[in-house]
Amino acid sequence: MRTLLITMISVSILLSNAGWTHAAPDKTWIASLEKGDRFENDGFSYATLPTLFAIKTDASGAAALRADLSGNGSDRFIQQKGPFSLYEQAVSVKSASIRALSKASAGDGFAYPAVLNLKTQSLGVLTGKLWLKLKDLSDADAIASDYALSLSFTNTALSTAFYEVPKSASVNLLALRNQLAADPRVETVTLDMVDRIRHPM
Repeated sequence: MRTLLITMISVSILLSNAGWTHAAPDKTWIASLEKGDRFENDGFSYATLPTLFAIKTDASGAAALRADLSGNGSDRFIQQKGPFSLYEQAVSVKSASIRALSKASAGDGFAYPAVLNLKTQSLGVLTGKLWLKLKDLSDADAIASDYALSLSFTNTALSTAFYEVPKSASVNLLALRNQLAADPRVETVTLDMVDRIRHPM
């Protein structure tokens, strides 16, 4: 029994060091991170994190073992967040944009902006998707055209249109959010993000 317990503890430590767990980073470390622009989203306050980014992988964390995403060996795996692996980078990225990675083999080839939930102090990822509650749902296609967005679908009951930002162009998601919020056809703007994830006990 004692041997089994020691083996289980050893495996747990190895998995933790490999970055395969969903354990949250230390709160002191999170507090020390450089904070960028602040914004409200879906009832919560957030700040962008210029020294963190995420790649889209799978929930197993296997791709999180890639240690050289930027090509200079400086990226360090932080946490698996749903289908995204969060990394710390040595150089701040001041724009909350989805950007192409220098190594296209990493994830889907793009880096996604990281954010901090200022209430829960949990890390999140902006996915490049958003939904708009519109005053008139018939404006959904025109808004897609005006802002170079891809319209995914609409929900008539909620008067809501769901969009995705094309990855072929670098779009600052916060600047886009502010432009849409000022559009008289739009009631509310919500940026899709991976933030509050419930894990099985």
